[in-house]
Parts: sequence; structure tokens; C-alpha cells
Amino acid sequence: MPRKSEKIFSSPARQKIMQFFSNSPASIDTIRGIMTWTGLTKKEATKALDELVKKGVLTPHRTTSTVGYAYTPNKVMDKKIVKYFKKAVVERSSVNAL
Repeated sequence: MPRKSEKIFSSPARQKIMQFFSNSPASIDTIRGIMTWTGLTKKEATKALDELVKKGVLTPHRTTSTVGYAYTPNKVMDKKIVKYFKKAVVERSSVNAL
């Protein structure tokens, strides 16, 4: 049975958004900005952002005209995300070396 953190990483759209925030952990960005940085469509980004908010990875910051998203300050989740992306980089390096 997959662990909770593995389920979070099962979606390519969620992976792209988490990679964005992993690279810029102090950032707050709107769906439009996240779409620009990740190359996701509005539908993909909306679904992934909603899922990441529900899972407690991101926090929405609402104003009257927009919503900004930011990492939830959760050290346990942050460690899992960093570990996941480090492992992914090593795996890609191994494949590219072939």
C-alpha cells in the first residue's frame, strides 16, 4: 500500500507544482504564475492545487480578487518533498548515464 507522501507524488501536475515551491520555498504565487512556471493548463493547475491544499502541502492566501498559494510550514512534509526530488534527480542521472 503506497504511503501518503507517495500518493502526493503520483500526479505529474502535483510534482511540477511541488518542484516549483521546492525551488522557491518562500514564494507565494497565483494560479496564473504557477501555470507560467510549470507549463500546466488552468484545469491541470487548479486540480493539482486543490489536491495539494487538501493534503496540507500548500496554503491558500485569499484576497478579494485572487488566491495566492504558498508552502505550508510543515517540516515533516518539507523533508519528504526534498527527499523525493533528490531521489528523482539521482534516478534521472542514472538513466541519462546509460
